[in-house]
Amino acid sequence: MTVKEATDATRPAVSVGMPVYNGQKYLRQALDALLGQTFRDFELIISDNASQDATGAICQEYASRDPRIRYFRQERTSSAQENFNFVLRQARGKYFMWAAADDLWNARYIEALYETLESDPACVCAQGEHQVIDAEGNPVGEVRAFYELEHPSRLRRIREIARGKTTHLFFYGLHRTALLQRHAVKPFHLVKKLANNSETRVLFYLVSAGTVRTNRAARFLYRAHKGSFSGKGVPVMGSLLIRTELIFTTAASVYQGSRSLYAALWAFCVSALFQTRASVSLLVRALLGRVPRVRESETS
Repeated sequence: MTVKEATDATRPAVSVGMPVYNGQKYLRQALDALLGQTFRDFELIISDNASQDATGAICQEYASRDPRIRYFRQERTSSAQENFNFVLRQARGKYFMWAAADDLWNARYIEALYETLESDPACVCAQGEHQVIDAEGNPVGEVRAFYELEHPSRLRRIREIARGKTTHLFFYGLHRTALLQRHAVKPFHLVKKLANNSETRVLFYLVSAGTVRTNRAARFLYRAHKGSFSGKGVPVMGSLLIRTELIFTTAASVYQGSRSLYAALWAFCVSALFQTRASVSLLVRALLGRVPRVRESETS
């Protein structure tokens, strides 16, 4: 049965998409956290990007025990962006969330966010509080929650994202599937080999389409380690090129989400302001020899 052929009787309320590549180290922890959710009416779509470790065997083991799992193994390794898009295209549920194979979620994560979306038609995405953990699962910093993106003003929500003062982790929240499927995760043209910050245009699209609600009953544990995007350094020149491209591409994403030329122009202006200011600061520090490589969080 294809995605389009799925009926209401077979369609789950929520689709969870897990793109994974060589994720054996943390995969079991992530699968246990998802399959142990209090909310049961979901499908888990796993796209194995032609992993070369035990990822496939682990996925097949779990799929044999839980019929909610739909496991796909790609014939060849593609880009991370394409793997993220693949699980989104396969989604049949009313709501959708991405789940990285190295992150964790509390037991009420899906349930709390589902209730939030069901209660507010103007909300396009629901996020929980979040905390960064290290490779061993130890907390890094405090538990945080961001409410800025609940503001009714579209222009203010766009500004908050452009300023980089709020989290980008609502990318891993719960979204309205039909809305999200209209905007794919796209690679950057100027730095095609870097997956860092590919989610940024999706986030601008979402905040231009509606509000992002926060429910602290849901907690997301984002693992930062050497094998993750957040743990990889980005060359300074790559960061500068990403910032330059974002000035133009975020405006297009905002227009797609809002169908407002005014909102798109506003996105272009605020992105140009904050990205240019950050680029100048980064370039000065690089010239002084203080920034050999930039973490992903600095290119947000």
